[in-house]
Amino acid sequence: MKLSLKEDERMITIIRATKVVLTLPFLISIILVFLPVFLFIPLFASGMAGPVLFWLSLAAAALWTFQYLFFWWRNYTLVTNKRIIDVHQRKLFDIVVSEAPFYQIEDVSFRKKGLLQNIFNYGTVSVNLK
Repeated sequence: MKLSLKEDERMITIIRATKVVLTLPFLISIILVFLPVFLFIPLFASGMAGPVLFWLSLAAAALWTFQYLFFWWRNYTLVTNKRIIDVHQRKLFDIVVSEAPFYQIEDVSFRKKGLLQNIFNYGTVSVNLK
């Protein structure tokens, strides 16, 4: 989805969720990919169903990884010199775009909860409007 900026408006930054949130899905992807590889010989020795299960499990792992990266990439906050635009893709054909001009923003706060968020310096940002 292409966002169009208003006249005299320029993009300052794009903010996405930290890459740390991709760690667990990345580990699961590695397990999903390598599990059929480790079971390669028993799967292929079991007849015709073995290779089919092998390729289906690899395809499922690739699809799962792709969809997680896709939704991570498609959810972001765009900060311009005049407003904040939040793009949230819930499903493949379900996108919610919210925007708030700076004059409507009353308060901005952030929260870092837990050991990992403090170690890797990420958290939740909240924007309150008037």
